[in-house]
Amino acid sequence: TGAVAHELGYPLYAVGGFVRDLLLSQPNFDVDLVVEGDAIRLTQELVRQIGGRLRSHRRFGTAKWILPDELLKAVQPEDNGLLDSLDFVTARTEFYEHPTALPTVERSSIKQDLHRRDFTINTLAVHLNPDCFGQLIDYFGGRQDIDNGKIRILYNLSFVEDPTRILRAIRFEQRYNFKIEPDTLRFAQDAIARRLLRKLSYKRILQELILILNERNPLPALTRMGEIGVWQHILPEVDLDGLNYIRLKRIPIVNGWALEHFYLREIKTWLIYLVIIMENLTAESISAISARYKFDKYIVRVIEEADLARQLAASIDSGDCTENSEIDAGASHFCNETLLYLLLCINSENGWQYATAYLQAKDMVKVEIDGHDLKALGIKPGPVYSKILNELYRMKLNGAITSREEETALVHKFLKEGIF
Repeated sequence: TGAVAHELGYPLYAVGGFVRDLLLSQPNFDVDLVVEGDAIRLTQELVRQIGGRLRSHRRFGTAKWILPDELLKAVQPEDNGLLDSLDFVTARTEFYEHPTALPTVERSSIKQDLHRRDFTINTLAVHLNPDCFGQLIDYFGGRQDIDNGKIRILYNLSFVEDPTRILRAIRFEQRYNFKIEPDTLRFAQDAIARRLLRKLSYKRILQELILILNERNPLPALTRMGEIGVWQHILPEVDLDGLNYIRLKRIPIVNGWALEHFYLREIKTWLIYLVIIMENLTAESISAISARYKFDKYIVRVIEEADLARQLAASIDSGDCTENSEIDAGASHFCNETLLYLLLCINSENGWQYATAYLQAKDMVKVEIDGHDLKALGIKPGPVYSKILNELYRMKLNGAITSREEETALVHKFLKEGIF
């Protein structure tokens, strides 16, 4: 990419978080590239010379290069899918018409592009052109702040222009075990005292909260939000001191176990944290929060299922509900996040065995015969089909039958005994 940019006379840089994490020896496959020139033209030339596809937004001067399959196989032989495209942005600057407004963007230089960023640790760039490949660009002392473990804004009005940066400061501080620099902290607390967070849309606040809850360990960030005074503007209904921190700390462990055993996939981990954060609230408070943040139907469903999951976990722990089919009666329609929450609510060793045995069976069991088979056996189509198939599923879930042949034999038994 650097060579093609050089041909066009465009300086090209890798910028921001990728460079920051490179210096910190942290993995980061989110590569942002800034061009002092026309990002779209550069990407068009890459497609012409190397292949792949282009997606562009002329208005914003941005382009995405979808990498060609041949290149992907060369750089990622294991097909891990970590990097299948590169994003190119025309160097730009931003100005805000009023505090908390979305920025107006204009084409600019790499220095001005870096100056619009949130913290000095995110202002670093690396030159990619062949004549100066690997040269570190550091206009604002980002390298020194990384070495000293400091989170520092670039200018005094940074939090006034975009108060979401307060939440990002906390996220980066806790992720890297850094400290928010004293003047930066003072400016953040001043913006909080002026209630600037309340001028943001709840959609933007939720986006930042999700990023925090998706961190490897978000709990220190929650504590820090309480210390700085942010939390009362996020979820004032929730008392951070009253949270079930044992349950919260078990989320990565239980989630990792579930992924390892292939029982639960595509888990929104942040949503599990949110469920536990909200689990002691009244129905009225939950409804108010859901309306305020405009939670989508799926989030609302998971939050509403939490109470049922706690009740079911109590029944499993007490031994009142131990068979797979009994657990399935309460959990069959649970979302994956709710099933993980169910495991988190289990408090006994026996309960854990029952719940995980159910998840294993649920993951493996499938009724092999279908309506066509029932019709071939002379059963008239109708609601009876669902009853038969549900009973087969229940018995297979409990291990009473294990094969297609046993399913068919059981249906013959049903017919003979007139059960259905």
